Amino acid sequence: MKLNRYGILLVLCGLCVWNMRAQQKPLLKNDSVGQWSLVFEEEFEGNSVDWNLWRNEYLPGLKHGSYSQPQNAEVKDGELRLYIRKESVNGSTWTAASIFLAEPIKPYTYIECRMKPAQCTGVNNAFWMANRSKQTTTWKNRCEIDMVETRYDTTKHAGNAHIGWHDWKAQPYLKNSKGRNDHVAQGKIIYHDYEDYQTWGIYFKESDYVIYLEGEPVWDGKTHHIYPQQYYTGLGRFKDWFETEGRRAYGKWGQDDWNYQAGYSGDNLNAILTAYTWPEKWSPITDDAADTYMAVDWVRMYRPSVVMNTQPEEEYEKVRRAVILSGDYTFDSDANSYFSAVVEKKDDTPLEFTFVDDNGAPAFSAGIDPHNQLFIHWGDRISHTNVAYPAVLEKRDYVEPGKKYLMVLRATAHSAHGKFDRDGVSLSVYPLDGTALPDEPYFYPNVDSLGNTSINAGWQLNARNYSDAGLKAVQIRGNWAVSDFKAGRSYKSVIPADWHKPTAALSGVAMVEEGETASAKVVFTGSSPWRLEYQVNGENKVLENIKYKEIALTETVTQNTKIVLNRVTDASGLDGFVEGSASLLLNNKKNKYILPVFDTYVQPEQDELFSAPPGLEPKSQSRRCFKGDPRFERQIYMTFRVADLPDAEKYLFYIYCARNEKEQPMTLSLQQIEGNISTRMMWFNKPADDRCREIGKMEVGAQSGSFIGMDITEWVKQRREAGESLLNLRLVYYDGEKTNLLVFPQGHEPSGKNAPRIVYVK
Repeated sequence: MKLNRYGILLVLCGLCVWNMRAQQKPLLKNDSVGQWSLVFEEEFEGNSVDWNLWRNEYLPGLKHGSYSQPQNAEVKDGELRLYIRKESVNGSTWTAASIFLAEPIKPYTYIECRMKPAQCTGVNNAFWMANRSKQTTTWKNRCEIDMVETRYDTTKHAGNAHIGWHDWKAQPYLKNSKGRNDHVAQGKIIYHDYEDYQTWGIYFKESDYVIYLEGEPVWDGKTHHIYPQQYYTGLGRFKDWFETEGRRAYGKWGQDDWNYQAGYSGDNLNAILTAYTWPEKWSPITDDAADTYMAVDWVRMYRPSVVMNTQPEEEYEKVRRAVILSGDYTFDSDANSYFSAVVEKKDDTPLEFTFVDDNGAPAFSAGIDPHNQLFIHWGDRISHTNVAYPAVLEKRDYVEPGKKYLMVLRATAHSAHGKFDRDGVSLSVYPLDGTALPDEPYFYPNVDSLGNTSINAGWQLNARNYSDAGLKAVQIRGNWAVSDFKAGRSYKSVIPADWHKPTAALSGVAMVEEGETASAKVVFTGSSPWRLEYQVNGENKVLENIKYKEIALTETVTQNTKIVLNRVTDASGLDGFVEGSASLLLNNKKNKYILPVFDTYVQPEQDELFSAPPGLEPKSQSRRCFKGDPRFERQIYMTFRVADLPDAEKYLFYIYCARNEKEQPMTLSLQQIEGNISTRMMWFNKPADDRCREIGKMEVGAQSGSFIGMDITEWVKQRREAGESLLNLRLVYYDGEKTNLLVFPQGHEPSGKNAPRIVYVK
């Protein structure tokens, strides 16, 4: 099995502690789950924040007069301290701290945080979740869940804690009763002891959650008019919904089982810890806040042991026309059941799996039709990818003849028969060609009779109905090769065994002066600690007891250096998959390269040519950049001549970061451009976005004065084979501080050894 699955992780994307320690239980009273696995703990026992786990959150602009910076986050005396300091940075009056876990939280995770607020007024102390990856659309990744935001209330002499959610997906198009753009939100206020530690928690499930204080449930996030506070607007108070955007964000309006599900619809959310100034009349900011801090004793995460189980309850390597199920798979309980099989199409007959109840009657059927589309037939309802939203938007074939696929089915059972308690059947099909198998797709509970859901839905096709059937057998019809049938209680239990193996993926392209150090990145999946065997210019090396999902292999470069991985094993000694290589080159004349024949940058509202030194300046593509002014955006364009590149083993793109204004890591997207570009380019005549396709991402470090690079070998070889004469590239902002400025020397009129280039290695 080929690797290429950086994001496929067994528990929480490899955060830190992978040993399943079921003996430690979360602080939950009236616990309905029972068996938990501790999957992550951060006790803050070191001397500094572990930036392998955490990331600093540069808040967009100033937040109530505060500027967030990493130096305000300190680890002392076994706790994390997020300091408030009275100092001016970038026009602020105060500095603050906000950090988040680098990896998103998976559904079915209970998170606990023991914290004590800053002992002053005017400071907002928060333990919350929001998406911290790139927001690609207005209807995705725009949910916020506040486990707690608390400030000292001078009128109550207690902590005033807001708990709730905000759904920002609708803001660009949704009008409230006053005709203003608004978002949907819900929350409540509770009062608590402010002078001591409190343990706040959330059991974050798939489409709902419960928030806890000291193990007691305090809010379930559900939308209802009787809740004490309809935060801002609340659902159902809007004057105007834009139909198309509404369907994309939330599902088809008018469906008979609509439930808003507490503002969450499948977003990837990161856990965040924040302390910043936020004055109110009942909680004013004063000089007493200076050098106070929000203290965090620990953060722990647990998952139900059942969802961690990788062992199927039953499996059959060879399958004919039927499978007798020995397990207790029923819709008459609150539980999930999973089924999978490896399938291969032989002709144009449909593949149909019919699940039969204990009376021999069909409960439902699911499969693949003659036109390579998915279907679920359940009672009088038929869901089909040709009509179900959002699958209908893809307009693709799900299988091809002669290729093997993994077909995975989920039965979501509810014992109740209320309006929002329909049972569910979900179906997805994945190619078994060595590419990545995803983590369990998000299950979206709002499904109409045709299978319409939100665009955030993870399963390729969904259906809902009522049933109490016990599933006793599966009848298989169709001239298809079917094998490796599995049934289990977790998604992990019905995935091929190779999926559970550890992986290590190496990447890195650097160019430095002789004697300087350079690093390559290794990304792991599986159960830590890992053992890694690798080679540096043919010399064997070993790293033991690797605990972090990402590490850097750092070498002093005295010659062109190549790093390759040989072997990775996990905590149990299980061999896994390795992939990738790294090239660390010297910046000297021995490494042959070509310079661009043209390069420039463009920015909005600037009808001016920038195709001359001294620098290329990319800035945020986001219209939420400084003061919301799109004039600060930058995009870089450059052209290389194919005829200048000889045959070579590798082609490496390099660009020199001469200035990183805010000394903050950034991510850039390197894109190819179809067709020609103008050498008199300005914003109005730049290539349209649909002519640009990403080659890969480039990470810019916090420090200036170094080359960043990317291996573009495959792309260059493809363009050469296609007979292209020019290589047109675009470099744009992808992620990071929205107002940061990066400066890169230009090179179409050679201005020194730091010009952008393509290095070729024979």
